[in-house]
Amino acid sequence: VKNTKIDMTPRLIASDPINDLALLKIPPVKVSIPPMAGRNTTNQGDTVVAIGYPLQGYLAAQMNVTTGTISALAGPQNDARLMQLTAPIQVGNSGGPVLNEFGDVVGIVVSKLKADTILKITGDTPQNINFAIKLQMLEAFLEAHEISYKKAEARSSKRPMKTADIAKAARAYAVAVT
Repeated sequence: VKNTKIDMTPRLIASDPINDLALLKIPPVKVSIPPMAGRNTTNQGDTVVAIGYPLQGYLAAQMNVTTGTISALAGPQNDARLMQLTAPIQVGNSGGPVLNEFGDVVGIVVSKLKADTILKITGDTPQNINFAIKLQMLEAFLEAHEISYKKAEARSSKRPMKTADIAKAARAYAVAVT
């Protein structure tokens, strides 16, 4: 019996550089599909959980979980594709899901405000100003590439989850891609 090595290199299938989204094909691994929140169910002030693998090589290699709120329903210069989060993110969170209190995907982490740039401009250091692509942009990207996804149950039929339970569920689908 030959010892066969499986190539685990992700292969780019499609990308959307404007919205910082990419569709990657990886060798078959057992992952679940997270539910997508219903459209127009995300509100300013909602609690969110950001999942990611920040600062690989410096922090723990395991999935990291941070919490915050949706502080604005638009990004810089009123960019309606984005929402602003207070959940702390670092390099390595990009591409990670942003989940609501029911564990449903409401966005994908894409960027953070550059504190040093804003400090030079305003003389003030911004804190926890981070951005995610809204769910509608993600759904449009998936649909354009004929990728099926799971819709969440109606909010009225669900109970909010503890952050620890959201994190436990996320371990089944949030993986580091390096």
